[in-house]
Amino acid sequence: MALPAFAQQDTVAVIPFFVKQQKIYFKCKVNNSDSLTFLFDTGASPMVITDSIALNQLKMVMDSKVENQGANGISTVKASTNNQLMLGGITLSGIRFLSIPYPGHPFDGVLGLDVMKRYVIKVDYRKHKLLFFNKDTFMYQGTGSVAKVKLIEHVPAIWGTVVVDDKRYKGWFEMDTGSDAAVDLTTSFVNRHHFRDKLKTIAISTALGSDGNKSELYIVRMPEVRFSNYRFYVIPTGLATVTKGLMASPDLQGVLGNNFLKRFNITYDFSRNRVYLEPNDLLHSPYFDWLN
Repeated sequence: MALPAFAQQDTVAVIPFFVKQQKIYFKCKVNNSDSLTFLFDTGASPMVITDSIALNQLKMVMDSKVENQGANGISTVKASTNNQLMLGGITLSGIRFLSIPYPGHPFDGVLGLDVMKRYVIKVDYRKHKLLFFNKDTFMYQGTGSVAKVKLIEHVPAIWGTVVVDDKRYKGWFEMDTGSDAAVDLTTSFVNRHHFRDKLKTIAISTALGSDGNKSELYIVRMPEVRFSNYRFYVIPTGLATVTKGLMASPDLQGVLGNNFLKRFNITYDFSRNRVYLEPNDLLHSPYFDWLN
């Protein structure tokens, strides 16, 4: 396979992916299994395997229990340590997986930050490829803009602004490729600035987190959203209502879902606390068909 010219020296894997319902999926193997479908999820810290695959197909030994914080709450789940993960030309040992049901979802597991942070990763939405680079030797050679990344509640966030009635409201927004949304605002941010009073609700959406809890989001049209050097206008935005979990955190002001992130080819360099944003041909694509 020919590698992109700018990254041939330090690319350790190139993995094709496909997009379904605004989310990124790719193939890998766990413990010498047949090919499995995994979700690429920057909004997940741990590695995850679905209950049915872990118990029925892989016969994993669950040797501990841990707390899992999802978007809408916290739950206790079983975990299995000392597993092997094979993706592209990479083989990793000693991987811990959390076993979570995820009923009705079209994937067998989730690639989380526990593994992502070992590499610099570029998500090329135009070519549908994940490029894994050696983080120690990586040097960015693209033309994109750079943004600082901060880990908040164990997930990556960048600084951004929403504008309502010509007033700017700033804060940290999680980058979550595991979400099919465009932009969501956390409950604490919504309540603090009374956004539900200031913006007209055009729909109500139900969200299901990895913790198994459901919540309602009030969908509005956000007049303006700003990130890095970019401005977006009239963006469908969810206003959260949950009282527990990530979407209730006072330390986060919002979430950028993959319906928004896909407009850029993004290079995640967690070791240097930065991301590189390169606009692609999806930059001005519609967000939801039902809004057109």
